Amino acid sequence: MSNCPQLESFNLYGFCGFNRLHMTSPKCKRLKLIDHYHPIKDWYSFEGECCFEVVAPYVEHLTISGDFDYTKIELKELSSLNHAKLDLCSDEFDSMDEDILKDLLLSVRCANELILSSWFSQLSVSNVSSL
Repeated sequence: MSNCPQLESFNLYGFCGFNRLHMTSPKCKRLKLIDHYHPIKDWYSFEGECCFEVVAPYVEHLTISGDFDYTKIELKELSSLNHAKLDLCSDEFDSMDEDILKDLLLSVRCANELILSSWFSQLSVSNVSSL
């Protein structure tokens, strides 16, 4: 993304094949990540989680939505974040574990506005209060 200094908004739909997105452009204020897929063909042979890291110090509006089965999303350097929307879904009930959801909430705690999907209702009240 370093070769796109005028980029103001970036959307990724149905993406796979890389595990790090580093947004360094000060003009890029909006980031949407929708539907992450694993670059393997046989889901049943997959054992373990995939990790996807986002570094976006200038992004003010972040949306992560859709299917992120078995994907740990690591959000780093979101110091400019004002608005976050986490609208996740999963085909597998257990694939979004409580630790992944809790880590996402901790990562966006600096946002002034936060919109969450029902997946976050899996967190117990005691875990949410410790955030």
